[in-house]
Amino acid sequence: MNWYKKAQLLYELQKLEIEASINKEASIKNVILATLISLLMGAITLNEAKSLFKEKRIDEAKLMSTVGKDRIEQLTDNDLDKIKENLNIPESQPQPVVNPNSDPTFDELFSVIAYHEGFQNKVYKDRRGNRTIGIGFNLERQGAAEVLKSLIGVDYSDVLRGKKLNDKQILTLFQHDLNQAINGAKSFIDNFDTLPKQVKMVLIDMAFNLGSGGLNEFKRMKAALERYDYRNMAKEMKNSAWFAQVGKRGKNLLNMISELI
Repeated sequence: MNWYKKAQLLYELQKLEIEASINKEASIKNVILATLISLLMGAITLNEAKSLFKEKRIDEAKLMSTVGKDRIEQLTDNDLDKIKENLNIPESQPQPVVNPNSDPTFDELFSVIAYHEGFQNKVYKDRRGNRTIGIGFNLERQGAAEVLKSLIGVDYSDVLRGKKLNDKQILTLFQHDLNQAINGAKSFIDNFDTLPKQVKMVLIDMAFNLGSGGLNEFKRMKAALERYDYRNMAKEMKNSAWFAQVGKRGKNLLNMISELI
């Protein structure tokens, strides 16, 4: 099963829902598309979908798209191919690029990181037990209250008491954290700009997950990257304590590097 196809599919569905919440004029169209995805994934029957379309039961259609997301992990390769044809989703994982200066797009980074972090509008606990919200925004970190107030105008205490964030607020926090992760990945290694796109994506995802300080602990991986030695980069990733802790995240990122070996 190709995890990157799943990540792209989740992103396409999430994007439809975000557009629907921000742009009311597009909401009906996007909800219909979201319902179509749910239909293709087997979350609803054809008759149920037709009824939703005909009666314009928007709220119920949105609920069905949420149910659809829960079914993504159960999809087979044939299911993914069928959905890809309807949504024009890329064929596979990012491939090695001829131009080494090619940078990952926001959409590519969002689809991978959100797939690993999840997308939650209220407080939950991550693997380490840290209170978290949105797309991996750690509420336990220093300065979290100031970021919430300055960027999205929300009180820290209200969030801890269960206040939900809307999609726009979640994306604002994500963009803030993503910028920090990109800067952290770039500062990690001097030859960052000459690395293949998927290596940049792996480093940015790791920086998002670990922070700059955590990424800087991978000294032997850094030495391998300075030699463009992706085999030993993968080896250092796999042999780390981080890899054992993060589950599918580590395996997915390792798969991206394996295409260069």
